[in-house]
Amino acid sequence: FVRDGTIFTFPIGISAPLTDWLHVGGSLDFVLGTVDESWQSRSDSLVSLGTRRRDELTARTFTLGFLVKPVNWLTAGASWSPKFVGNGSTRWTLEDVRITTNTVPIRDTSVQGDVQFPSALRAGLTFKPHRKWMLTTDALWRNWDIYDGRLFEAEAVQNEWRIGAGVEWQRDGRVDLRAGFSQQRWAQIVGGNDLKETTLHLGTGFDISDEKSRIDLGLEYAWTGSIDRNLYEERTFRIIVSISGQEKWKRRRPDVED
Repeated sequence: FVRDGTIFTFPIGISAPLTDWLHVGGSLDFVLGTVDESWQSRSDSLVSLGTRRRDELTARTFTLGFLVKPVNWLTAGASWSPKFVGNGSTRWTLEDVRITTNTVPIRDTSVQGDVQFPSALRAGLTFKPHRKWMLTTDALWRNWDIYDGRLFEAEAVQNEWRIGAGVEWQRDGRVDLRAGFSQQRWAQIVGGNDLKETTLHLGTGFDISDEKSRIDLGLEYAWTGSIDRNLYEERTFRIIVSISGQEKWKRRRPDVED
């Protein structure tokens, strides 16, 4: 049995300042995902069947958020995305794996349907006690109990939450060093218990074009599940690369005064 898949969100957003200390923004989010599964069944020496299943998801939703900075050393923000309905499709193919050349599958079936996805609430806080130091904390909550799609081996789903905290040190005017910790309860219930993940984070970031573009690099090590509680356990290394850029739409001629 082999399973492979991914899901990602492509946001297109805009933000604007309402006052010197309050910014608001929003984005239109395109959600795309696939899961591919394959397995073989053997009943005797004359029959060897291979089954392939592919699940696809497409959806659109939106996110609204704000950022408030009442004083120079404190910044807070939050965002909200509503629950949404995605379009899911599943295709099964049944093949004779003894035939190595390209042939028409013995059976080819496709179904489509709607899948209910949860809303999401995120919040974060940064505290800067010194010009080179910054402390951060963030939280996430999703109500997965409304989800009505495939469970992918999970026994049930529940509300998901995540909390995290970190520290950042600015070595000079352009390079940052970071370390953090997070705890997450996944939406899946496995082995009759919550599935939890603990993660350690290390990272750095630096500007590459007069503070208009930036590269961030991160390394994570995560402990997921427990053999005793979930009959499942996983240790994962993750490498994260992020590139961001911006361009000013409004420019002022140097010879023009207000």
